[in-house]
Amino acid sequence: MLVQDAPPNDEVATSKRKTSRGINFSPEEDKLLVAAWLNTSVDPVYGNEQNKTTFYGKVTKYFKDHKTNSTRTQTSLTSRWGVINRETVKFCGSLAKIETKNESGTTADDKIVKARELFK
Repeated sequence: MLVQDAPPNDEVATSKRKTSRGINFSPEEDKLLVAAWLNTSVDPVYGNEQNKTTFYGKVTKYFKDHKTNSTRTQTSLTSRWGVINRETVKFCGSLAKIETKNESGTTADDKIVKARELFK
């Protein structure tokens, strides 16, 4: 096959699937996702004895039961939870550094403000 016989680039079949990114999560959706995760994780019947798929299936059901017009998928909720969890761990690490200094005269609010500054 010669170069002249090759099809143009726009005719070459690709195996890549194009994915479209959904709209950003709102703060209300973030709060609902946290509530869904917490309520599912403290379930006295199943608790932490669930596999990942079952757990996030229940989180998704809770989320959709409380936000009826939601188009969020289990995958998007799982991904968003990962972001929320990662950022929460970073903030808690920043706060722990501030609290270990044990500065006299600082209030809890002062420590949170300093942790936010350190977190950025």
